[in-house]
Amino acid sequence: MQSYRQAQITMPAELEWKLGEANCLRELKQTELAVGLYRELLKGLPTNSSLWLNLAFSLQQLDDAQGAIHALEVARSLNEIDTRSLLSLGHLYLGQSLPEEALLAYQASLEREPAISEKEGTEALNYLVDYNYYLQAKSLDQLISSRYPEVNDERRRRLQALIEFETGDPEKAIETIKAVVNQDPLDGKSLLVLAKFLTSREQEIEAEMVLEQAALLPDHTADAYFRLGELLVERGDYKKAVEKLEQAQAINPRPTVEIYLEAVRELVE
Repeated sequence: MQSYRQAQITMPAELEWKLGEANCLRELKQTELAVGLYRELLKGLPTNSSLWLNLAFSLQQLDDAQGAIHALEVARSLNEIDTRSLLSLGHLYLGQSLPEEALLAYQASLEREPAISEKEGTEALNYLVDYNYYLQAKSLDQLISSRYPEVNDERRRRLQALIEFETGDPEKAIETIKAVVNQDPLDGKSLLVLAKFLTSREQEIEAEMVLEQAALLPDHTADAYFRLGELLVERGDYKKAVEKLEQAQAINPRPTVEIYLEAVRELVE
């Protein structure tokens, strides 16, 4: 760091020394100072896309999503943005509750060469589903399928079933997720999705059996017990629901579950 500053004294016109210092500051987690230097450099080099990208990633580290979006969009307007930066732009838009803008950024990341991988596309798809933007998720899945026709990601199959359930044919979605479970009975996430589908179709007994199966898988035991607790509450079996919720909390304590558990305990009393 000191060498960069000494070089600036002897060669103040050499902008690369300031750039080197800014990059060092970012690596040293002195991000606010790095941002200041990048902005200073951009006054003299406003069309330097690398500087805009460095500024964007630094602003992301500072949780300044809007600033990062602006910097990435400037780099995009200069036609100097790579596919992973476009993917990051989509995630940022999604975090700002702008699903259409996110979808356009994801689309661009799939259309550029080299495109993002199927795994990265599935990650974006997962985010859209998590935020309940099912129509945009359906559009993105179609874009991913045009680039990667063969589905090589089990998570993508689960997401496709969730999207189909919300936007298309629920019965087809159930059959799809059943097929995934039949192929791999140890796929806990798919079991939880199937239980959700069955519960929504008022097939509580079948859903309970599926959740009991999921509870046998260590990575999914807590979630399965919580879902069982919810199912038992809906059935009015509060005492047994408390048992399942307590089991869930013992494995993975969560404040929201504790609040729910206390409310159910009051129903027992």
